[in-house]
Amino acid sequence: MVTRETTQILIIGAGLAGAACARALSSAGLAVMLLEAQDAAAQGASGNEAGILHPLYSRDRNLASQWVD
Repeated sequence: MVTRETTQILIIGAGLAGAACARALSSAGLAVMLLEAQDAAAQGASGNEAGILHPLYSRDRNLASQWVD
């Protein structure tokens, strides 16, 4: 049986996405181990745009162009 007490999560990479996932999961009470190849976090560039927020402008008001909660 998987419970919060027995679940262990390994995240590889302490960049923007990895660090954010580790923080959110540990805040939820899960056991998280974060591995990073560099000497410190955020030393590489993954190209992950998870930290960039920009709307998609469109002539028609489609779903991708709207701010959604």
